[in-house]
Order: sequence, then C-alpha cells, then structure tokens
Amino acid sequence: MIDRAKRDKIADIVDALTHVGMTVERKLDSIGLITGHADGQSIPELECVDGVASLRDEGVMYAIGNPEE
Repeated sequence: MIDRAKRDKIADIVDALTHVGMTVERKLDSIGLITGHADGQSIPELECVDGVASLRDEGVMYAIGNPEE
C-alpha cells in the first residue's frame, strides 16, 4: 500500500521499487496499490522506499491439480 500523502508520486515509487528489485505488475493509482513480485531478500529495501506504507507477502500460489496431467 502507498502512503496516502504520497499517492501523487506513485510513478516515482514504482521506479524506486523497480530499482531495488521488485518486478511491478500493476499500478492501481485510484486505490494506492502497487502489485508485483520480488526476491524475499529485497523486502527490507522495499520497505524503506519512501511512500511505501506497507508490504504484504502473499507467498507462492499454485493451481490445484496434478501438473503431470
């Protein structure tokens, strides 16, 4: 989530997140949310990006079913 006071700087925040290792997938300006993925080791750097209010680690999701079918 992006800090409400920084939502007008979302493009700069995306650039900063990308610079420290996040692959940005979506930028939802209207709700102040950026989605993407990053190596777990870069989380401390991502948390320090100015404008980032919080990060949520969703983990890895897999489709249900047998991958060999």
